Amino acid sequence: MQYLVNVSGDVYEKQNKTYVINSDTIENAQIIATQNFRDEFSATSCEVFIKPHKRTYRAILSFTLMLIPILLSLINWKHGHDTISISPDYISCLYSVLLYSAFVVRFKGIQRTVSSWIDILFCIFIVLLLSSFIKTILVSKTISLFGIKVLTINTNIFLPIALILSWIGLKVVSLVCIAGITIIAMFNIMALNEAMGTIFGSVYIICSFIGIMLYLSIEPVLEEIVFNLKKTAVNGLNYISRDVSQAKNKITEIQNSNSKKDNEKENEG
Repeated sequence: MQYLVNVSGDVYEKQNKTYVINSDTIENAQIIATQNFRDEFSATSCEVFIKPHKRTYRAILSFTLMLIPILLSLINWKHGHDTISISPDYISCLYSVLLYSAFVVRFKGIQRTVSSWIDILFCIFIVLLLSSFIKTILVSKTISLFGIKVLTINTNIFLPIALILSWIGLKVVSLVCIAGITIIAMFNIMALNEAMGTIFGSVYIICSFIGIMLYLSIEPVLEEIVFNLKKTAVNGLNYISRDVSQAKNKITEIQNSNSKKDNEKENEG
């Protein structure tokens, strides 16, 4: 059984770390996580607080729910004479890997991503699920005027161009590209909505949403991110409060100084 054990304690300043522990019992998982925390932060004497969660069952349920929209994405959906496909392919998987890699590099870390079979499977399932989402906006649209083909817009080309323009500082042009991609994607989404119908469309969205929520509930790095965001917000508010307090004290000193000078002038007069 795999457990998710969140440990926090005051080590110079409060630290928070979530460990994925393989253990036969939750009590043993807490002991291992506590020892890992003490070793990592040299917290041999401080009091720690533990919040354990069972991870395996939620992971299996999340896998099951994610698998449903992934399988639905493999179907070629018919809309009139057109066929709409949102199945993962090379380009959509590449974009998906780039997005998930940004999360791994910035927050989770490579070691955690491949530390257990659950994390490896999540990596695969999330890439495939994101790929089907991305495939929805990676479309080619031909604009016709009076029955004559005027322009063919391929979002496979425009999306990376928009990202590159944003990176080099041309944000206005990038936003125009993103707006065009969004408009074209909306036509594809509406056509896909009609093709999938009430049942399959709803199942795809609901299972994707709940599956991702279950994943986030057992993602060890998420609780650490929330903790760090709260700590940053509190520190920022304290900093602002201290500045405001110092400014008030300064104003009070100036007022008292001016008042004292006025009194001295009145006494001299």
